[in-house]
Amino acid sequence: MSHITPPYILWPSPAEQPESDCACPDLGWVPASTPAVDRAAAWQVAPDLYQASLPGDHTVAFSPSGPVGVVVLNQPARAILDSFTRPRPLSGTTAIQL
Repeated sequence: MSHITPPYILWPSPAEQPESDCACPDLGWVPASTPAVDRAAAWQVAPDLYQASLPGDHTVAFSPSGPVGVVVLNQPARAILDSFTRPRPLSGTTAIQL
């Protein structure tokens, strides 16, 4: 039986984010809603995406225009990300979740 490693993406939780000296009012925690995903739209990797190799066949990625910040991907997750180098519609549950 072969062992297939599922894709993993690691990112810091909002509670782990450093405090900000922003003068904006604190509105407290607001539940995040999941935006609707247009499966027919063409999706691709953000042009400003920074990527670098890490030990253990992992990759660090960061897009200043993205909502999450720095993430670490294992090789299967990186393969899914790489499949969006050219614009294409989302296909499969994994791609939609990632």
